[in-house]
Amino acid sequence: MKTMPLASWFALILLCEAALGQGLVNLNNNFTPTGASAKAYIIGHDGLPMAKALGSVEILDSSWNVIKSGGLVIAGIFWFGVVEIPGIAPGGSGSIIIRVWDNSTGASYDTAIRRSYAIVTLVGLGGGSIQTPSLAMIGNFTGISLECLFCTSWWPTYVHIEGIGLIGDQVMVRAICDAGHDWALWSSTNLVEWFPVGPPQQSELPWWQLAEFEWTVPRPPSPTLYRVIQVEN
Repeated sequence: MKTMPLASWFALILLCEAALGQGLVNLNNNFTPTGASAKAYIIGHDGLPMAKALGSVEILDSSWNVIKSGGLVIAGIFWFGVVEIPGIAPGGSGSIIIRVWDNSTGASYDTAIRRSYAIVTLVGLGGGSIQTPSLAMIGNFTGISLECLFCTSWWPTYVHIEGIGLIGDQVMVRAICDAGHDWALWSSTNLVEWFPVGPPQQSELPWWQLAEFEWTVPRPPSPTLYRVIQVEN
């Protein structure tokens, strides 16, 4: 009895898989998971379905290679249509990674401040003679809430007066502070009573960066101390 060499069996298996093609799934999150009261939304930092303009989405295979990318079609919802899952034959099972980020905090997932991902198991992919199922039918995806890598609740507040100088009959005060807050200049002659002497200022830079603030105020008639304090936005 003749036997087929092992290498030939492997070749035959690969040919069969090639003939079957890749497993397929209709990738969208426009569904309500079993037992849930809301759709499997992408949730932004405000706790609401993420705004269409802010949401970026990538689909990765189990080796973390990007196989699909795009944005949201409406608030909190992505819709990629039928997607091939590499390395998995029709009828097979596997996993994908869905990762999302707020593109106003970074141009890519790696640079974004607000981002998150979910590893999703898929059981029974379509393709070949098998009708293509939806993510709701074969996946365990229940939605994603974005996380902030540097949350303002614990991010330390930074403020430092860099210099104080005289310009004619005026005093110039320059400070480096967190861009995420409003800052005002106050003065005192006795370290007990403090009074605002400059209008609050704010920066257009992202809140996690440092920004330079500068005030120019009239020169006081007596020795004066200055400080820069945080004020409510």
